[in-house]
Amino acid sequence: MGEEASAGSRSTLQTYVSNLRQVLGDVLVHVRNGYRLEVDPGLVDSVQFTRGLEESRLRMATAPDTVATELRRVLAMWRGRPYADLMDVPGLEPEIRRLEFLRLEAVELRIEAELVSGHHFEL
Repeated sequence: MGEEASAGSRSTLQTYVSNLRQVLGDVLVHVRNGYRLEVDPGLVDSVQFTRGLEESRLRMATAPDTVATELRRVLAMWRGRPYADLMDVPGLEPEIRRLEFLRLEAVELRIEAELVSGHHFEL
């Protein structure tokens, strides 16, 4: 640590960044001595999921049928365990547990919304 990167490693990094920008667009931004990924939060699936769940909690008392539909939509985003490819990243486990807990809450709320809406047979 603290050593200067070689000219070759800088060139390699710039090539990788250029390739990523071709795929991702301008969301990869150069800042001081590194890069930052700047993405509209509304495009991130975990943000969409969390917002959908929050809205569903608020609407449960007045629109359970709409809540059931919305929760089916946000639950359909799930594909296995959150961040399954990044399990070895330090500090990520609390976020994984948080998302898994929210998923269980969404399933429970969807079931409740379906029952309140009279969709017993579909369940």
